[in-house]
Amino acid sequence: MRCDCCDADLNDSEATAKFAESGNYVNMCAECRSFLPRDIRILLRSDLEYQTKNGKKEHEDDDQEWENHE
Repeated sequence: MRCDCCDADLNDSEATAKFAESGNYVNMCAECRSFLPRDIRILLRSDLEYQTKNGKKEHEDDDQEWENHE
């Protein structure tokens, strides 16, 4: 999958991120997602850990227990 904003390849974690309110997939890389307003809640998976392009680690939530990340 590719980021809808910058066309970068999405890793597994980025490809499975969902909007909390709608349940739709975000389809954005972590860098582009960081520009979203802070009040938009994103559901992430903790079983998928990765490093972003700038080397910052992010942890995602379990696929059976989605958790809010603001």
